[in-house]
Amino acid sequence: MLEVKNLSLNINNKIIFNDINFSVWNWEILTILWHSWSWKSSILKSLAWFYNHQWNIFIDNVDISNLDISKRNIVLSFQEYLLFPHLTVYKNIDLINKSPYSTNELLKIFKIEHISSLYPKDISWGEQQRVSIARAISSNPKVLLLDEPFSNLDWLLKKVLRNDLKDIFKNFNIPIIIVIHDKDDAFFFSEKILILNQWKVLDYGNINKIFFHTDNKISAELLWDYIEVNDSIKKLLNNINLKRKILRPCELILYKSNKQTELQIKDISFNSYTYIYKCLLNNSDIITLYSERFFNINDFLILKLKN
Repeated sequence: MLEVKNLSLNINNKIIFNDINFSVWNWEILTILWHSWSWKSSILKSLAWFYNHQWNIFIDNVDISNLDISKRNIVLSFQEYLLFPHLTVYKNIDLINKSPYSTNELLKIFKIEHISSLYPKDISWGEQQRVSIARAISSNPKVLLLDEPFSNLDWLLKKVLRNDLKDIFKNFNIPIIIVIHDKDDAFFFSEKILILNQWKVLDYGNINKIFFHTDNKISAELLWDYIEVNDSIKKLLNNINLKRKILRPCELILYKSNKQTELQIKDISFNSYTYIYKCLLNNSDIITLYSERFFNINDFLILKLKN
C-alpha cells in the first residue's frame, strides 16, 4: 500500500501543489487529472525523486520519504519512452530484470515476443510503450507511476493497448498511479481519482461517486458534460426537491413537449451510440443533453430525472 501525507512542492517560491493526501492499495489504480497541465508530472517526480522533511511517503507502513532514490523502489515511466536505442527489445527489458518473471515471460505477458530481436527505431509507438512499461515492471517496483502513457498513440492503437494493460496490471499486485488528461482513460482504469486545480485538491475518492455527486464545477467539467441545477432546470423537472447543485446529462430522460417550454433543441449530433442535443435553456444558456431518442431541431423538451 502507498500512503502519501502532506505532499507539497514549491519551485522558485511558486506553489506547485500543497498539502496533498491520498492512498493507493496494492490492487488499485489511482488516476490524477489536473486542470493546469504545466506541472502535471511534478507530483510523480516528487514521489519518485524529491526530498522534503515536511511530507511523508509510506510504502507498506514504512516511511521512505528520506530514503535514497535508488532505495525507494518507486518506478516512473515517462510519456517519452526513453528506451535504450542501441539495445534490442529483449535486452532493454533483460538489462534490469529483477522481477519474479523471466524476460521471456514478460515479453509474453506484454505481447511483444515477436519484436524481441528488434531495436526501438524499428517498432511502432504502441510497441515502444509496451516495452517501456514492461521494462519498468521488470525492475520489480513496489509502486508504478505512469506519465501520460497514451499521449503518443492514435485512438485505435490506444484502445487496444488500454485493454491489454488493464489485464496485464492484474498480474502485478502493486499500487499504480497514472497522470492522465483523457477522462475516458480515467474511467476505464480508475478505482480512485485525484482531481487537482492549480495547487489545490478539488476532489479525491471513488470516481463514480465523484462523477455523480461532486458540487465542484471544475471537477464536473473535467469528468464530463454537466448541468448546473438552477430554477429553470427545477421547473423542467416539475420542481422536485433536488438538493444537488450539478446533474449529469445521463441522469435525465428527454421527452418532446407539445407546447412551448424553456428548453429548445438548437443543434443535433450523433456519436455512434447516442444523440447529442445542444439546447437553449430559458433563451439564454446552452446546455448539452443526450438521448437514444431522436428529436428535431427546434423541438421543445421536458425532462425527467431517472430513478
